Amino acid sequence: GDEYKLILNKRGMLVSSNTVVHSGEGTIFSVRWRGSLIAWANLKGVKVFDVITHQKVTFIPRSNYRYGIDGNAIQTPQLALDSSNRPSLCWSSDDTLIFGWAF
Repeated sequence: GDEYKLILNKRGMLVSSNTVVHSGEGTIFSVRWRGSLIAWANLKGVKVFDVITHQKVTFIPRSNYRYGIDGNAIQTPQLALDSSNRPSLCWSSDDTLIFGWAF
């Protein structure tokens, strides 16, 4: 099958290396880097990785809910992603990630 990977490439004067940060969950739709943190989104949700400690920081699963004007949650089926409803990621500071999914 297809290999979908997020690879960190480090290059130095004498040494270069590739590290697989994530693989095996399909297409990665959005990636944003801030400081030592890399955030990415795929069909499962949003993940954050620290490139200094080489550890995953968090995982936020993709929700099956949307919210109406009245603020009430409505359960919806997981929709396939296409160009009209891909996730959006934005770092507002070194430790705050804002993300959204369109339905």
